[in-house]
Amino acid sequence: MNPGKEETALRLFSPYQDAMEEIQKLQWRSFYETGRFNKNIDIKFLGTKISARFKQTAQYQVVGVLNSFIENRKNEFVKIIQSYKFKEDKIKLLFINKYGLWFNSMVWMDLE
Repeated sequence: MNPGKEETALRLFSPYQDAMEEIQKLQWRSFYETGRFNKNIDIKFLGTKISARFKQTAQYQVVGVLNSFIENRKNEFVKIIQSYKFKEDKIKLLFINKYGLWFNSMVWMDLE
């Protein structure tokens, strides 16, 4: 890397991180409202010093990390549920987890 590229990378590092932080907040809101992350949320309004292309790249990276985080939690949940003794509830809980229906109140009412 030549000195000019290094300077550019260092100059963009902080604004890129700031954009990722704002995008993460939007993505978590989307997750709690819809049950999933959306890599195509409109982020043009974000007031950052990076280009629209960098913002979109940051959004794809954030969504990738968040999806990975959720999948890891799902895997941990399965390990916990495997030791559960009641077969019928176990099957229902694994179904909810597999299909990401954590926020679907109709599914939870069936468990009661």
